[in-house]
Amino acid sequence: MSSPAENPWQDLREQDGTYILKEDETAVHSFNASLPPRDPRQIELHVPPEPFLGFHDSPVVVLLANPGSVDADRHIDRSWITGANLEAITTPGGTRMYSLDDRAASMPGGIWWRNATKGLLAPGRGYADLAAKILVVQYHGYHSRKPCFPQQALPSQRFAVALVADAMKRHAAIIVASASHQWLSAVPGLDGYRWKAAKNSPQSKSLSPRNLGSGYAMVSAALDRRERPDEWVRSTAPGDG
Repeated sequence: MSSPAENPWQDLREQDGTYILKEDETAVHSFNASLPPRDPRQIELHVPPEPFLGFHDSPVVVLLANPGSVDADRHIDRSWITGANLEAITTPGGTRMYSLDDRAASMPGGIWWRNATKGLLAPGRGYADLAAKILVVQYHGYHSRKPCFPQQALPSQRFAVALVADAMKRHAAIIVASASHQWLSAVPGLDGYRWKAAKNSPQSKSLSPRNLGSGYAMVSAALDRRERPDEWVRSTAPGDG
């Protein structure tokens, strides 16, 4: 499995208990300095970023703002999750969504993702299947308590845009789950992309039939896809039986 562009996160290293890419330092520190110390939009650097989750060539792509942070994250053993996080962002082509791994089921992130994706479960389709077929891409990869959008673009965001552009080339089903304005502005052609879905209630995390509406059938078909993407496009073209 290959990536569409050079992955800057392969160079991520812990330094003095913080995780940040060197090329992002200026923009991130400038943004944090512009906010009050306890502002929930403050970018947190004490845990590794999560710019993406999943295999880079997954048939379904979910676009979000940036990884969240809750108090419960500070009261768990992070040894396994930190290792899985770092492996996911440095492995060429990505890894399965570790947040849907059974070992993460009782962790805040695992609970969040199981609740968000339970509407995609179907007979013969479990969380392990979703973990292998969904790619989550964050508009930027750093954690905060509340979604935030630094005024200065982060250099690492170029890879996020490249992942989405590559997904469009292979006709992946793309769910614009949050930060829709930012994503539609950042990725050329995404606004008119044929296989794009949106949530009826942007505030709800649920990727359910009710919340995805007419887009649910497309997403479900992509999860069940067995043939090559170009063959899937022909089989789902208007007028086909």
